[in-house]
Amino acid sequence: MRLMARWMIGALVATILVAVTSPLFVRSYLPRQIDSVRDVTILSPNHDYRWRSEGYADTWIGPHGMPGKQSIAILPHAPSRHRVALWGDSQAEGVGVADHLKIFAQCEELAGQASMRLDVLPFARSGDDASRWLWQWPSVEAEFKIDAHAILIVDLDDLAAATTPFEPEHPDETQQTLARVLPSMAIHAARNLLTGDDAITPRQLRFGIGPTIVEPSKKSIDTVETHRQSDPSWTRVGEAIRRRSRLPVIVIYAPPVPSIMNGRIIEQDADTPDLAPLVDALNSFDIQWVDVRRELAESARRNHWPRGFHHGQIGVGHLNGQGNRIVAEAIVKSVRKLGLHD
Repeated sequence: MRLMARWMIGALVATILVAVTSPLFVRSYLPRQIDSVRDVTILSPNHDYRWRSEGYADTWIGPHGMPGKQSIAILPHAPSRHRVALWGDSQAEGVGVADHLKIFAQCEELAGQASMRLDVLPFARSGDDASRWLWQWPSVEAEFKIDAHAILIVDLDDLAAATTPFEPEHPDETQQTLARVLPSMAIHAARNLLTGDDAITPRQLRFGIGPTIVEPSKKSIDTVETHRQSDPSWTRVGEAIRRRSRLPVIVIYAPPVPSIMNGRIIEQDADTPDLAPLVDALNSFDIQWVDVRRELAESARRNHWPRGFHHGQIGVGHLNGQGNRIVAEAIVKSVRKLGLHD
């Protein structure tokens, strides 16, 4: 009885300790819903979303699922105020940095310093690509009176997906119910127990009953699949963009360079050979191409690395506040070039 009491008390005390300290170490889980305007799944607005991975930050989920946006200002009749929609994946979403360091916030700060009346609406979502961005453009333009689109591209595959048909999203009701009723620490523990590091692949136990069956190796070159299209038609990408919108479009290219691998600084962008036909195709559709690789490299040379966080590996992973600053400067400069500040 005494042993059982100790186990029960120990389990209770340990659970309480984890519950109290979990906000410091465990990401939060929020239910998702279909947004009536964007017609995609978003995190429930008016909640704080806690991220604990590369960067430790809390993000306010604003109207229509905008990460970090407290509210949307009512546009005055004065033509001097303009709106830019910001699109991208987790790099543009920026849940690893505080709201005031996110790309949209730094854009508005820089614009204010230059006496520009600019609102930047962050529509980026983790895992998104061009097929999902373009799907939302007509309704977003009509609802928010957008003047231009800015797309942050880190991986060219995301831009090549513009020619891929969009598949409507349907949130899993069971998952949404669990996110509403269970504490984040319980969901996080269950995911770590049942799935691997990617939170998708079922976790394999390190022990089992019976002999181990080893599958024959299949590493021949014929079985290797490459994710990127060998020769994507960038002209078709430009056409797909222009079919969805006639507004000015700015594409900001910020690949994961420079980076640090095995103790060496890598400055060469593996996608460089793909850029010439891409830039020519976009320019033919009057789509502005902005390459910030030089600015990223110069920042790293000054020891202000644009990627990585102080408790992780510098030079690897998502954009930090400094990287977001570089992207924001490029967006504001491009907006001025478009003449939207007049």
